[in-house]
Amino acid sequence: MKLEEQVVSLELSKQLKEAGYPQQGLWWWYVEGEHYCLKDKVVEGKPFIDKRYEPSFPEKRIAIAPTVAELSRQLPINTRFIKRGRGWNSIDNIHYEVEDWNGNLETDCCLVNALAKMWLYIKEKKC
Repeated sequence: MKLEEQVVSLELSKQLKEAGYPQQGLWWWYVEGEHYCLKDKVVEGKPFIDKRYEPSFPEKRIAIAPTVAELSRQLPINTRFIKRGRGWNSIDNIHYEVEDWNGNLETDCCLVNALAKMWLYIKEKKC
């Protein structure tokens, strides 16, 4: 599975940040020149040093890219998710449904994005 399928998409990561999602985790979206990329906060065994305020540094941290495990810890315990489609081994028509305790549903073809959408929905309803 590609890394991009294991973390929240760039656009949803930006929305999470704007909505107040904690900016702590292993993976981050960066911009290098005109390109976006994912990096972890540990490079070559050394802790990440945030150089986003240093103009000469080419990489700029944009937002956390949460994993399924990180997002699951941020959602209520009774949130459930279901994989739907033509079977567990088929990639055709696969999508994920994430449901909260009131039956509200968010869907996406990527589980981590469906979880992010549910976090955003719950955050919006609490405010």
